[in-house]
Amino acid sequence: EERTAWVVDYADGKGVRRLKTFVKKKDADTFEATAKVEVREGSHVADSASVTVKTAGAFWIATGEQEGLERSSIDQRKRHLKLHIEPFLSSTLLSQLTVPAVREFQDRLRKSGRSQVMT
Repeated sequence: EERTAWVVDYADGKGVRRLKTFVKKKDADTFEATAKVEVREGSHVADSASVTVKTAGAFWIATGEQEGLERSSIDQRKRHLKLHIEPFLSSTLLSQLTVPAVREFQDRLRKSGRSQVMT
């Protein structure tokens, strides 16, 4: 069985060569167009250069501690991460967080009863 893969070869914002492979040409074309705009705007991060939400959360806590936030603020951040964020997004790369992904996360929080709408 012959298999075909579509490869997008591009340079990121720092000039580092990146390759991303796709099964469908349409997906490769869409990624290439999006990546070009993101690189030009300085917002593109390749998946291989991204960190997970869990790692970013640890950075968030560490930054708060370094900035001298109150202990209660640090504890609140830790609770948010442990109870609301990590159970759903822990292994997700930041580069994969899109508006639809965040909307789905919000829906899952509500459906699980973890995050009620505050009025």
